[in-house]
Amino acid sequence: MQYLNPAAFQLVDVPRASGRTIRRGYSNYYPVRGPGLWNVDLSMTKNFKVNEAVRFELRADMLNALNHTQYTNIATNLSGLAFGEAIGTAPARVIQLQLRLAF
Repeated sequence: MQYLNPAAFQLVDVPRASGRTIRRGYSNYYPVRGPGLWNVDLSMTKNFKVNEAVRFELRADMLNALNHTQYTNIATNLSGLAFGEAIGTAPARVIQLQLRLAF
């Protein structure tokens, strides 16, 4: 996914004599923030009574319940072919089930 427009950036000239840039450039060290993240986590619990002193507890936890793709790691090397692309994603949906006997 292309996140940054490569045409909006330029390399700073590097003189051959020193091999180092004359100046740092126009922005600070880390000028790029990644795409915004949004997430929905859900938990559901149901209790089942067996008798007065014993019950079952069923619990379901869902992380990233809507399974929305969240892009991470924007490539910031201007000389690289992947400049401006999101090159990673956060984990997909995770579901955890739990059954507990309480007495």
